[in-house]
Amino acid sequence: MDTKGMEELHIDHVETCHTVNGSVTGNIKLIRDSEVVLVPTPTNDPNGKSVLSSTRGFSFPNNDHVDPLNLPVWQKYLILLIVGTYAATGNLMTSGLSAFLPAVKASYNGDNKANDLITWPAFFMGVGNLLSIPIASAVGRRPTYLVSTILLAFGCLWCAKSESLESHIAGRDIMSIAAGTAEALCPIIVEEIFYLHERAKVVAAYSSLQTVGTAALIIASPYIASNPSLGWRWWYGIFGCVSGAVAVLSIIFVKETQYERPLEALRGEGIESDGVLVPVTTNTKRVLDDVNYRPRSFLRDMAPWSGSAKWSRAVECCKQMGQVIFFPDVLWLILL
Repeated sequence: MDTKGMEELHIDHVETCHTVNGSVTGNIKLIRDSEVVLVPTPTNDPNGKSVLSSTRGFSFPNNDHVDPLNLPVWQKYLILLIVGTYAATGNLMTSGLSAFLPAVKASYNGDNKANDLITWPAFFMGVGNLLSIPIASAVGRRPTYLVSTILLAFGCLWCAKSESLESHIAGRDIMSIAAGTAEALCPIIVEEIFYLHERAKVVAAYSSLQTVGTAALIIASPYIASNPSLGWRWWYGIFGCVSGAVAVLSIIFVKETQYERPLEALRGEGIESDGVLVPVTTNTKRVLDDVNYRPRSFLRDMAPWSGSAKWSRAVECCKQMGQVIFFPDVLWLILL
């Protein structure tokens, strides 16, 4: 086709039509009357045990846990910072050794088995992922997470004081199981303390803190390990202290975030008022009921766990994980 013919060609109007069979709608309304709805619907009880009218056929379960959505805003962001720091430190302790592996290998007279200091921890970090979610479903997020933070600090101390390569490898394996929690459980903790419209922002912040923090610490790691006054054992010592500080802060500030809600609350349908469900929005003036319910206690929140374990949830979680493994795409990746 010549140039003149091309210049004469033009498109006056293009209309694209899409045929949709049936209406496509969701079951959650995030915006009502130009106001953002709080999804899930929070309770009015500081201890999270409010009960809605049974005449509507649903109620909040009599939780042993407190409603994490009622935490102060400053504490929510502090929890985000703490678990993000834990995730960055956990990833560092599992993979950061590769940045100065030759120096560590030299301290074991060039033993090729020193490569296991990298390979096996990567495997056991995956094991930690698989273990943390079923256990957290059964006994709660807080006890599972706290044990992981303590185990990570203990693993760092173990490696720093190890007297043989085998002991060093074993310490890193234990440490990596704890670090696996960062990949699986920590994002869940972050999501459960924020409302639906806030989650994209806070999960992005968590991921950024984890990724950037890990990268920055890995860059710093060779300088620590190559310092004659420090060495690779003090690399474990320094970040073991950081892990210990994270564990202490977690015990004080990271509360239980697992909370059972009825389906209506998960949809954000609201709190009953005079027989009618009234959605709770960002403009709603919320007042926690300290008259009919006991105030939230800082010391009670410090308990390592709340309520009794529900191991049937762990069994169901393992069953669902097993089903996912046999998805063709997942199975193909495993075989690779």
